[in-house]
Amino acid sequence: MMGWNSSMERTAFLRRYFDLYSYSYIRRSSLNNTGVPQGEPVPGESEDPMRMLAAMRAEYEAHIPVLPLSRCPFTGRVVYHSIDPYGIDGLWWSYESPVRPVESLPSRYLAFSGSMKLVLPFENSPFLCKPGPGSPFVQPRILQHESVKAVISTLPIGNHRGFPVFYFADPVQKGMGVTNDWGMSFWQYRDPDGTPQWISVTENEREYDFNLEPWVTSGKLLWIAPGDRTMTLRTGMNDCPFTGLGGEEKNQRIQYGKVWTS
Repeated sequence: MMGWNSSMERTAFLRRYFDLYSYSYIRRSSLNNTGVPQGEPVPGESEDPMRMLAAMRAEYEAHIPVLPLSRCPFTGRVVYHSIDPYGIDGLWWSYESPVRPVESLPSRYLAFSGSMKLVLPFENSPFLCKPGPGSPFVQPRILQHESVKAVISTLPIGNHRGFPVFYFADPVQKGMGVTNDWGMSFWQYRDPDGTPQWISVTENEREYDFNLEPWVTSGKLLWIAPGDRTMTLRTGMNDCPFTGLGGEEKNQRIQYGKVWTS
């Protein structure tokens, strides 16, 4: 997958998408109320807005980068995953209707969550974005299984700092517990025959554990140093940069440039 040629190109594309999205919403609302389309048409656009939005979503998906975000602690395989690192106004970050390609993940992959330390200015987009708390965390209900380990890393997301956490198991078994994919309202997985499926998981932020030191010390949580292009897995607390960072410990929500918690 290729990324955008520049942040300006991506910004211009999203502005066109959001303008068409707003126009389409107003048009649908007027049709529901009067049966007659209202509102000013988008200049130069005579096609069905919904069809145009679908085409733009496909175009956006084709530009989403697939980056090395983690490494499996059991096989040593680097995990590549799609992500929009340019900002949380990208459709990848839409909580309810994310635009993401089908992922190719290792056999011992279990789940993928994350958090984000937000920095002003906040992006202004019409969809709801839920990037998680502002401090790195793990989910004990998943890590409590003997065969499960997690790996935390970090990368910039626009002006912000993201902390993806991947969970792996050897072997992967039913009942281990899963979580919604980072920034989404559901968890995606594949059937044994490869058919994509999904399930929505009820998140309880009171179960999050922000005290990472015991998990790192026990070897259940491994980490990758910031900026390490070799994606080397590290253990132990020596030079670990993911503890004591502080930050918001409730799930953050962002829409139209405003941020709030539950």
